[in-house]
Amino acid sequence: RSYLAKVSEAYDIIVADTYSNHITIPAHLLTSAYFYEIYHALKPEGIAIFNIIAKPTLSDAYSKRIDNTIRLV
Repeated sequence: RSYLAKVSEAYDIIVADTYSNHITIPAHLLTSAYFYEIYHALKPEGIAIFNIIAKPTLSDAYSKRIDNTIRLV
């Protein structure tokens, strides 16, 4: 996040793979503020790729919350 706060250029692709261990993502990297930082560091047609352990069917509350947060941005 500190890098994103300082960056002045825009990127075609950003890959976020941010685990603190094999099963958890730091909570501050699941917020709308973080996803906005990613969004603003992308070029207009840029792509963000997130490695998030969630159910692709969104069949649990955790997966739904993360999907909703990303879609909010």
